[in-house]
Amino acid sequence: CSTFKGVGLKELWRFLKGKNAIVIPHHTLELCRWVDHNPEFTPLIEIYSMWGSSEERGSPLWTKDDHRGVSVREILDKGSRFGFIAGSDNHHGAPALSAVPSRFTNLHYPGGLAAVYAPKLTREEIFKALKERRCYATTGESMIVEFYLNGAMMGTEIKAGSARHLEAKVIGTNRLRSVEIIKNGHIWAMHEAHGDAETLSWEDKGREREVDYYYLRVIQADGAMAWSSPIYVR
Repeated sequence: CSTFKGVGLKELWRFLKGKNAIVIPHHTLELCRWVDHNPEFTPLIEIYSMWGSSEERGSPLWTKDDHRGVSVREILDKGSRFGFIAGSDNHHGAPALSAVPSRFTNLHYPGGLAAVYAPKLTREEIFKALKERRCYATTGESMIVEFYLNGAMMGTEIKAGSARHLEAKVIGTNRLRSVEIIKNGHIWAMHEAHGDAETLSWEDKGREREVDYYYLRVIQADGAMAWSSPIYVR
């Protein structure tokens, strides 16, 4: 999103040319300028970390000035296509360890988790699943999230006419508060939940753009959240 010691993204893309690599934009609401984007190496974007959530401006999970960078939704609205993950940025080298309070005074939230749908628990299969956007993000809780549109799972790009059947399955670690469908940057549907698990379906017949995007957002009663990777519909 920016430059570091005179080395910018253009130099990075040249270095990575011909290599099998993933580059993930990080806490974009903090000083990110969306320039020199290269979709070949950026299938994913970080929607949450110990910095907070960069999903949208005005997010309740963001304590800093949110006008210095750009939100994930704004980047999606520019036409970029990503899957979602979450991380920590605590520099402890201990995956899934929130390390709260952090030794860094600018990190205010628990560490997040990236969940991946892979057929085998191997480096190769997990890497492939990440490149194919078969993943979702949570604020640190091991929630189960499934999201499909016309049978296609999260992260995919599909063609569809006016009939769009959306399905979701969520198993929380606490009582669920709501399960929402975000379509093209706005809440398109919201289900008020009462238990710790939900299986839901919706029908959408309204095309809005040349490419519409949908993703699932889950909020628990304890404030924990999860975001599915979007599904892109042409």
